[in-house]
Amino acid sequence: MQQTSRFDNSFWGTDPVNFTGFDNLCEIMKNGKHTCDDFQNFLKTRIQIEDTYAKSLIKLAKSTCEAPPVGTLHAAWTALRAETERIANHHLKLASELDAQVEAATKAFREKQREQRKKTEEVVKKAQKLRIASYEKNGKCKKAYELRSREHEKLLEEQQQVASAPKELEKVKQKIGKAEAAISLADQQYHEAVNQLEESRVLWEREMERCCAQFQAMEEERLTFLRDTLWLATNIMSSACVSDDEALETVRLALERVSVETDIAEYIREKRTGYDRPAKIEYEKYFSAASAAAAAAAAAQ
Repeated sequence: MQQTSRFDNSFWGTDPVNFTGFDNLCEIMKNGKHTCDDFQNFLKTRIQIEDTYAKSLIKLAKSTCEAPPVGTLHAAWTALRAETERIANHHLKLASELDAQVEAATKAFREKQREQRKKTEEVVKKAQKLRIASYEKNGKCKKAYELRSREHEKLLEEQQQVASAPKELEKVKQKIGKAEAAISLADQQYHEAVNQLEESRVLWEREMERCCAQFQAMEEERLTFLRDTLWLATNIMSSACVSDDEALETVRLALERVSVETDIAEYIREKRTGYDRPAKIEYEKYFSAASAAAAAAAAAQ
């Protein structure tokens, strides 16, 4: 891997109390966490959708039919209802597999990385606080040391100016003695502060290196995990689609066996009432009808 492609060579700076590199690392890790959160929420929603869809399909497949078809179409209709329930079971299985194999694993992975990230960040932040405190103390000690040094220089100059005045010279020498003691103490404190600052720098740099290595390992693991988990989820969903198509193929085969002519003949066989139609209706004249009726009555007597 190229040098610039590694965290431990990419997030440093020369300012002793500027931790922008660490802040950027934390932002990378935070964004990675949000990506995992988004993926898990996506999975939860997809699982809910699949579960609701499957239950709706089961309800639909088992719903009553007021006028079921007969004949060859009946077989296709029955196949559609049966395969609809079968498809529903595919999606129940899909929801279950996404929940058990993908969503649960993603949740566990997020929790594991959250703990690792928290511990690593806390160690570095503790080292940063120590470095800031040491830097501030070093600054104060340095200023005190420089102040005492300037005061000592002024007294040495004053000593030269009063060299001809014994009384004044004695007073200045006493001040110089006190100044030398003060500068010695300030020098000692400044050395200690420098050593403490350097120790804090070494500690911070060591923890920062560990942080960079840990965060890069976690990011590589996260990217690999998400890629593999997305692949698994895609395969699970793809498998459900294949199963759906296989179920629908059963319906297609049943539809291929539907015969319009056969079903029409079946309707006729079950419901026919006869071949003869009503006789032709003709006009009958009233008087002619009455005469014919009287003749028929007389003949009958």
